Amino acid sequence: MKKLNNSEKEQFKNWFDQIENIDNFKSIIHELYVNYRYSYRNILSIVRYNYKYIDIDQIVDILKEFDVKRCSRGEDCKSPVGDLQTRNNFTNRAESVDGKRLECIYCNRFYTNFKRANKEKQNHILEFQKIKSPNQQDEFLVNLYKSKEYNYKYLSAISLRHIDKIVSLVNYRALSTRLVNVGRAHINNAS
Repeated sequence: MKKLNNSEKEQFKNWFDQIENIDNFKSIIHELYVNYRYSYRNILSIVRYNYKYIDIDQIVDILKEFDVKRCSRGEDCKSPVGDLQTRNNFTNRAESVDGKRLECIYCNRFYTNFKRANKEKQNHILEFQKIKSPNQQDEFLVNLYKSKEYNYKYLSAISLRHIDKIVSLVNYRALSTRLVNVGRAHINNAS
């Protein structure tokens, strides 16, 4: 845990001194985890300045109520929503403090897919990960699909998206293109 300076200690002590009910307490725990990015153990250390008898299981139970968990990859997390996610995005692991793996399913799938991929697919995976805009990511996938060389399964593997989402994306873009072309044809015929 990073060492707290005196002003931080005083700030957190004031927070906990002002707690009126259990919901306030839970909100502070949530804020320490989500906004301050403290780990379970860091939060336990902070809370113990005021509450000597709280344990890590109580901290974990509170955060389970909020359905939040942070991927251990942090800034390098491959999830489209970032490292702070719903607990459903983590597989079970009985021996961990919170019963979940440290790494999210997106990171796990990314590294598994990457290891199994040939060089061309690895390049597509890395290229897709560099694209930050969801619209540009969609465009990248649709262009790969249009090249007729890549199928839905391939696009799913490089994007970490469920295959149903890939099918919907490609079909939606194809329909949009047809509608635009029909509209242009109608305008040209009217002229």
